[in-house]
Amino acid sequence: MKIVIIILTALAMILTSCSKESSDTGEGTFYCKIDGTPFSSSGMLLSASTFGDGFKVIAIESVTSGRSVALFVSESSTGTFDLGPSQQNNRGSFFDSYLNTVTYTTHSLDNDGSGTVVLSRNDGKIAIGTFEMNVSNGSRVIRITEGRFHVRYLK
Repeated sequence: MKIVIIILTALAMILTSCSKESSDTGEGTFYCKIDGTPFSSSGMLLSASTFGDGFKVIAIESVTSGRSVALFVSESSTGTFDLGPSQQNNRGSFFDSYLNTVTYTTHSLDNDGSGTVVLSRNDGKIAIGTFEMNVSNGSRVIRITEGRFHVRYLK
């Protein structure tokens, strides 16, 4: 009887100790906080694809929320990339179209936008990284923090 209990205990420990975070298959997650409010996207509402010589990640929170975040980086190598107005081809955006479409970007006319993307993997199949940014629509600045993504490229 003790052997059965030991086996069941060991099996339970093995099954509950598995972690999705160690997945290396493009688990399809995107998360950040927008002015402190959690935003996440996954599945069919999340994609990565090529953007010139670089890449883009587009995340839609849900079909009904009307909120989405986009990152555009002009290089495909790993590293840290500035999203500020001085970087013509690198940018971050937040779209809020629940009632009216409002676009906030790191490239606003008032130059209040800034941010960085740290790309730790980008092999043309999977993009993994972190980000943070301040985006503006010319009259309001929104802070996006704790951003992270692990996305499989569209084929």
